[in-house]
Amino acid sequence: RSARSASGGRRRRWRPGPRLGPPQPQCVPNSCHGFAPLLGQLAHHSAKQRTAACDGAREITTAHGDEAWRCFAPLLDGAARLINDDDGATRRAASKLIRDAILPTAYGPTDAVADEQARCAAIVAAAPLFAARLGAALSSFDAGCRKEACGVLEALIKNAPDACRRKLAAAAAKTLRAPLVNAVRVAGPPKDHEADAYRASLLRCCASVFL
Repeated sequence: RSARSASGGRRRRWRPGPRLGPPQPQCVPNSCHGFAPLLGQLAHHSAKQRTAACDGAREITTAHGDEAWRCFAPLLDGAARLINDDDGATRRAASKLIRDAILPTAYGPTDAVADEQARCAAIVAAAPLFAARLGAALSSFDAGCRKEACGVLEALIKNAPDACRRKLAAAAAKTLRAPLVNAVRVAGPPKDHEADAYRASLLRCCASVFL
């Protein structure tokens, strides 16, 4: 029943609003319509769907690099958001998507110098937002987020073409300074092979970005 308000009138009964679908990317370029469903699934409320979307995007990007390159910026950002995901499987799938598919596609050999320069410019242009995503993951209380972010950052800098590496580091340095330093501070002393590898990777990232 509807309750009466303090003024004596009848208060309208609350009714639930319409159910909203999964969040979609705010902007998908026209050239990315082939990837649009996957880009939407990367933002799905279900961790299983997000993980599956990462795996699917990795397979398609590996098989169709030219088409994936046309969606480079939204695909990279969609995957980078998931490095800070609450679900460990999703984080690992997103990290693998970036390291094994997106970056090799971006850094892959090209037939023309002009194309190589255009790719380098696009990668550097995406670096500030990408660095902000990684910085958020490096600042996470979850050690798993910090480790995945560190691995992705090292792949970004280490595998970049020589002409692009310093520009990338310069574009990311300001954003990543505090997160990287704090991540090094909270990294515990090496207790096993994995912990030692993570700390070493962090120090390599610092050297690549700041030196």
